[in-house]
Amino acid sequence: MSINATFDISPYKEKLIDIYTKFYGEHNRAFVEIKFNKITFLNMYDFQTLAACETDSTKQQELFDLDEKIIKSLQKELKLVFPSLPESFLYEGDLLGLGLIEYFVYQTDGKLSQDKQIEYFKTLGIDLGDNYEDYKNSPLAQSKIPPFTLINKIKELKNHLIRQYDLATNLSNSSFFAINNYLRENSIDNQIIPKQIIDYIIEGNPITVSYLQNRTLNLLILMNFFDYEDSFKDRGLFHEINHCMSFKTIHVGKKHHTYQMGFISYIGDNVPTNKDFEDEPEIGEEIFNEVINDLISIDILNIAKKENFSILGETTRASTYEYYFPLVKPFYEEFKDDIKEFYITGNFQALYKNISKKDFYKLIDVISEAKEYIDSTLDSEILDLSTYEKLTETILNKMVSKKIKKRI
Repeated sequence: MSINATFDISPYKEKLIDIYTKFYGEHNRAFVEIKFNKITFLNMYDFQTLAACETDSTKQQELFDLDEKIIKSLQKELKLVFPSLPESFLYEGDLLGLGLIEYFVYQTDGKLSQDKQIEYFKTLGIDLGDNYEDYKNSPLAQSKIPPFTLINKIKELKNHLIRQYDLATNLSNSSFFAINNYLRENSIDNQIIPKQIIDYIIEGNPITVSYLQNRTLNLLILMNFFDYEDSFKDRGLFHEINHCMSFKTIHVGKKHHTYQMGFISYIGDNVPTNKDFEDEPEIGEEIFNEVINDLISIDILNIAKKENFSILGETTRASTYEYYFPLVKPFYEEFKDDIKEFYITGNFQALYKNISKKDFYKLIDVISEAKEYIDSTLDSEILDLSTYEKLTETILNKMVSKKIKKRI
């Protein structure tokens, strides 16, 4: 089938530049234009359709055999480390299924987690009925809860093998080859892109990656522009364009290149590093970067809505970044002007003009802790971020106090 690889943004380009300039300020119009001209919009619709059309029975059998191989490999490897554990403790259902003991790493208020823990106890021969509180109050049942170190070790082993499975299945996917062929035909050095392409095929969410072309770093937005159902539509598009607004080339060498995107810098193969310090960023920095980008994108999207401008339409789909809004939005609103100037210029001096660097990274630490909590909660309806909200409020109050003193 023919591949309609790029999405023609030209009918919307000038209006988009105007809208982003209204947010970042007329004095930054040149930055907006330069960065916008670096973007190629790669439409993933035909690539995904190509993948969906792969119904060849031989290929399906190959994937089934691979799935079985990975499962057996997983069970064998886990049995070597934990020989006394029944298979249902380690693995359940399919390749992505959680083993019973993994439900102990999640918050116990979630009904799914509670039901699975009861199933775990019953498998061990401890049957106290279906009331979770009875197991919670039983010394015998509580003594059988596995240590977190064991649970995390199992999760690490499983994740490693699942990643191998993802690589094996997607590297043989014709849509992957079609994308790579397109990149080669357009003289794009795609040595750093395959992992991002695989991530897109696996996750299906829009992403932005850099690529080297004629010794210049440019940007590629991978997104499905035609299949609007259950997609992020304008919100996803504006979010990815805004990542590009925060792009800044730091260095292009013969073997490695470095660029900055928001609060994070990337070296060569899109492995994130910390621009401000020399060590690698904590996970809190990466999620903070995404949440700030999302908050900015929503503000820019609101400008577009006021002007009745739309490309893909409005989405009803929620973003997981919204979980962090109560923690990050007060900081964003208080220091919006500083953040805007930093984001479009990439100049950390603009960020730290009114923001204490020390307090800023304390805020990042809290976001990192909050992410661990959010990731460990299966049921989003029981999320209680009040502890983290108090911590971020205390840090923000210190930031504001220091900001006021600087002005006196």
